[in-house]
Amino acid sequence: MDHHITEAEWQIMRAIWDQAPATSKTLIAEMQTQMAWEPTTVKTLLARLVKKGALAYEAKGRTFYYSPLVTEEACVRNEMQAVVEKVYGGVLNLETEHFYFKGQWDVVIMPKLAETLEKYCSKVFDHLLYVPTHKILVYSHETQKRLHSALGLIEGPDWLRGGCLWGIIHLAPNRYFTELPQDMAAVHLLTQMIISEINPQVPYWLLQMVSVYEGQWLTSERIKKVVREHKEIVSLSHFEHMANSYLLFKDTGGYELAYTVGAFMHQNFGYEKIAAFIRKPYAFIEVLGCSEATFWNQWRAFVDQNYA
Repeated sequence: MDHHITEAEWQIMRAIWDQAPATSKTLIAEMQTQMAWEPTTVKTLLARLVKKGALAYEAKGRTFYYSPLVTEEACVRNEMQAVVEKVYGGVLNLETEHFYFKGQWDVVIMPKLAETLEKYCSKVFDHLLYVPTHKILVYSHETQKRLHSALGLIEGPDWLRGGCLWGIIHLAPNRYFTELPQDMAAVHLLTQMIISEINPQVPYWLLQMVSVYEGQWLTSERIKKVVREHKEIVSLSHFEHMANSYLLFKDTGGYELAYTVGAFMHQNFGYEKIAAFIRKPYAFIEVLGCSEATFWNQWRAFVDQNYA
């Protein structure tokens, strides 16, 4: 459903979400009581919602039964997205098959960013068993401070140069990406956005594990240094503790350790199992066929062999 729902149509949708399938007779009676609407008004609103793809109906004799085709959450998200796109409007700098780019324009950097995102997005979609339904906005802010403000931070850390919010990939200017490539950081953020859409309750460590592995922006030397310092204490509870704060996660080697877990899962379970685990976190036996303790013991053996 791509159309805006009016305030009056919201009244009809709420009534149908409450009692679906709802008959037109019931809806007319309810709207007359609550809103003092005439039957013709209710019938007109029902017809508009059917045309917009929000409702379906079934005729049984002379009675019409209406059922929702969209959830309340989806409608709220659609309305919020319309507001967000209005706020982040302006000139369309570039549009590709899966993305459109707005904000600060760099004639050298931005085409390269677009090329990288298009190159990697199909792989990410396949790995996560995700089917895109709309193009994604990539917004380049004029300064890092503007980026932080867009992400809801008054004083963000210097290392924070991108983020995902409101279905948008937000990026600081390329000059702030001194030790990692901006385009691969964008792949990380793309993966993060998709995972959050698949499972909004996904644990933070799992979100970052898959995202950092897909982004491939960490160097082997950096990973090995962190592994030597932290490997022995890593467990699910350790990752969950680190995920209490994105600052703590970064400062305690969360990205580097998460990368090794991603590499381990890719080699031992494959992307299909990773995609299933995203949808059912903590289901170690059901999804991965091993206990949590076995999983982490096998990971440590993998790390000893590959990152010692």
